[in-house]
Order: sequence, then structure tokens, then C-alpha cells
Amino acid sequence: FRTLGGFSKPSSHIHTEAQGYFDNASGSVCFLLHELDGRIGVLTADIAELFNPTANDSRLVLDNIWSGHSDSITKFARNYSGKAIVSRTSNMECVVWQHATGNDSTSRLGLDRRSVIPITTKILKTRLLRKGRFVVLLDEAKLSLWDCRRDKATLLVEKQYSCNGKPLCLI
Repeated sequence: FRTLGGFSKPSSHIHTEAQGYFDNASGSVCFLLHELDGRIGVLTADIAELFNPTANDSRLVLDNIWSGHSDSITKFARNYSGKAIVSRTSNMECVVWQHATGNDSTSRLGLDRRSVIPITTKILKTRLLRKGRFVVLLDEAKLSLWDCRRDKATLLVEKQYSCNGKPLCLI
């Protein structure tokens, strides 16, 4: 149960809230775990296996991870192919998404959350690079490049700029 199927991250563990319910028809118990980083994990187990002391550690299965924004989206941009999207909210959340992938038998619709960019200023323009692996952000005073290949993006470089008026685009 230590990492709960990979959902729990001990190195960044702050606080988790849990709720559970029993599905009488299937005989399974479901737990919803809410991490304060914006993720909700859905874990299920057969009730008989869950309380069996001789069962292995894989009796609790991570079915899904739900995540998204905690406020309404104000802007979004996509890369030229449309396979990567970055969305922003009024409360300074910036998330990079990718279209869900799968082979023909398991393909599904939707977006997978790729990375969260920790911004602290109002962003004017956004540009996705290299299939969403990198993002360029332009605010009122600087241009910044972010590496979005992990859950939390890291700032690679930023450069101050000044110009008369508002920039129209970011190429």
C-alpha cells in the first residue's frame, strides 16, 4: 500500500483526503484519494481480497487518476498538430496536456495531463514546442522557456524585454 499503485508520491507528500464506498453489486470497494496537488486517485479492490491477510500487495488497484484545473480556463493554445495543448486560468494555473494515446483496441478519447508550469505573473502569449515538451511564455516583462517533460515543469531560461505596446504574437 506504500505508493498506492504509483498514485502517492512520498517525496512530495503534503496531505491526502480519502473517501470510500462499497459497490454491493460487484462486491468491490472503491477509494477516492484527493492529493492537494490537484489529483484524485481512484483505487478499487475486491472486498474479500482487501481484508485477506495472505493476499499480496496488489489487491488494491489504481484504476484512474483524475486531474485538471481548480478554476475556469481563460486561455488555451495548441501546437501546430493539435496533439499538445496548454491551458491557463485566472488564478495562475498553467497546464500542458497531450491527447490520450493507445493502440486500436484500447484507444480512448481525452487529454492526459503532462505538466504543470508554476507561473506567478499574467501570461500574454504562449507557444508550445517539440510536441509540448517545451513551452515558451511571454509576460509583460520577460520571455521564459520551460521544460515540460515531467509532472512539474522546470524553468530553463528567462530573458527580460521591453517594447512599446503589447506584443501581437509569439513566433
